[in-house]
Amino acid sequence: MELDEALVEELSGLPRHRWSRQIHYFHQQPPQIISQILQQYHQLMHSTDFLQRLRTSSATIHQDREVAYAAFLRQITLYRQIEARERLALQRKDPGNISPLRDKQHKRVSHRIAGKRRGQKKYQILEHQQTIMQLRAEGYSWEKIRQYLKQEYRIDTNREYLRQIMGSHETPT
Repeated sequence: MELDEALVEELSGLPRHRWSRQIHYFHQQPPQIISQILQQYHQLMHSTDFLQRLRTSSATIHQDREVAYAAFLRQITLYRQIEARERLALQRKDPGNISPLRDKQHKRVSHRIAGKRRGQKKYQILEHQQTIMQLRAEGYSWEKIRQYLKQEYRIDTNREYLRQIMGSHETPT
């Protein structure tokens, strides 16, 4: 038996193409966060706001699966919005807007904001700017330079990102 997708979209407020992204996000979370989302999901199922939306929708009493799935998607969306606000507060260095919940998640978010991913890679690439520009002058492609950086310096990137970074930091001759 298939889900009534139109009803799930109506209740959750999410278009069909975003459902899998929300479920994927949920599965990537540590057990403490999953537990918290499920607790909030239970509260949402009994909240007056969601019940009001349910009453005004076209849902019938026999569509429990659609209602439960829509509430679950809605709760994941709400949780992600809270996480985005907290991330923004961390970026602004305003810890007053951060709730004391999810200590592990805060560490993960602050780790991302501190530049441990893409920002760090940018600086690793720029450390070898002279070498990269010399290789480009010798006629090496961005793909060959990417392979060289990976082999010699263990910098794993893609050629397009490398081209963008070096294009914006090119020194005129």
